[in-house]
Amino acid sequence: QDLVFWLIVRNVMTLTAPRMPAPGDPDEDRAERQRTAARWAASIWTAWLVVGYIWTNSCKTCQNTNPELYDWVRFLTIIGLLVHILNICLPLLILLLAMGYHALVARGWVKSPNAANDNAIELMEKVEFMEGFFGGQGSEDPPAECCCCMDEFGPRKII
Repeated sequence: QDLVFWLIVRNVMTLTAPRMPAPGDPDEDRAERQRTAARWAASIWTAWLVVGYIWTNSCKTCQNTNPELYDWVRFLTIIGLLVHILNICLPLLILLLAMGYHALVARGWVKSPNAANDNAIELMEKVEFMEGFFGGQGSEDPPAECCCCMDEFGPRKII
């Protein structure tokens, strides 16, 4: 009898569950009330799934007296709980994987996909140093130092 009651309450909760408001709802007070009601309903729904799971685990004779009802309630509780767990854990797992990837790139253990090729520096054209070509600060001419290592250009260095 408990499983029949659980199933009836679950179906009524499904039919009467409040929904989240549509994005951009102009009535902000009503939208906030809808959000609050939907959050409470989701919490009650999760608790009811746990109750159903506990009741199916503690059944002694339901598997024999009404196996279809028992199997159906067991299926609904397990699938419902799995969906809730995945809704929580999957985004967290994706976040942790992204954070781990960024940490690996930051430490240099994994090459960034945005990095230049390993031979990019060797492929660059090398030119002779010309005294009047580079300008100082405030000049419109190219700067007199390397943008990577900040060394001053001079006649003894290859540019």
